[in-house]
Amino acid sequence: MADNDLPNAKKPRQLPDLKKYIERRVLVRMGTKRSVEGTLRGFDERNNLVLEDAEEINEKTGTRTRIGTAVVRGNAVQNLEVPQSS
Repeated sequence: MADNDLPNAKKPRQLPDLKKYIERRVLVRMGTKRSVEGTLRGFDERNNLVLEDAEEINEKTGTRTRIGTAVVRGNAVQNLEVPQSS
């Protein structure tokens, strides 16, 4: 009997399929009324994201600040969406 077959074995966390968003513009919403929009270049098993040509968006004021290449920690991501314009 494999360890995975035990009734109390911890099931692996199901990760979203981010491969389909590679090379596309994505909007990443995080807590504290902040978002980052950029081109998804990569990710890892912890859902850390690498965005290129990124802009930080202040949700309160709507202002955008160009930040270039950004790494967003997976545990900070609340929502990921593809904007209509991409």
